[in-house]
Amino acid sequence: MADDFPDFHHKVCKRLAHLQAGFFQLNIKNDENDLIYQTLIETYEQEMDNVVRSANEIVDKYVKDNPQFKEVHEIHQAYQLFKQNCEEEKTAAITEYNSYKEKVEAKVQEITQQAQNEINTYKTEMEELKEKLGHMQNLVEKTLGKNLQEEYEEKKAR
Repeated sequence: MADDFPDFHHKVCKRLAHLQAGFFQLNIKNDENDLIYQTLIETYEQEMDNVVRSANEIVDKYVKDNPQFKEVHEIHQAYQLFKQNCEEEKTAAITEYNSYKEKVEAKVQEITQQAQNEINTYKTEMEELKEKLGHMQNLVEKTLGKNLQEEYEEKKAR
């Protein structure tokens, strides 16, 4: 078969080499694009940090120059602190409530299990007492039955 296609192996090797070169170029291009995107992201983040910093500087300067805005700014900061504290307390309260709820549910389940065990114990005792009562009733009936039969025989004999 190799004789039928003498240059087939050579052509396949050339084609594979060409495909490998193409993959290599695509990988390099992909790496370059990733680097460009990462650089772009870092640049935008730095620019946003600069904008925020400059805005804070402008607000601080404006607040320092204007006493009315200073009071408003202080009130706003106090409000933000109060809001943050409320959120923290709310989160803590929710966590505490969930913990308490789990404890109560566990306690209810434990009490339910204990009650069920006691009910089962009482049922078992009741069944045992019923059996004893049945046995005693049989004894009484046998005893009464013998006595009645003896009395009957005595009456018959008379």
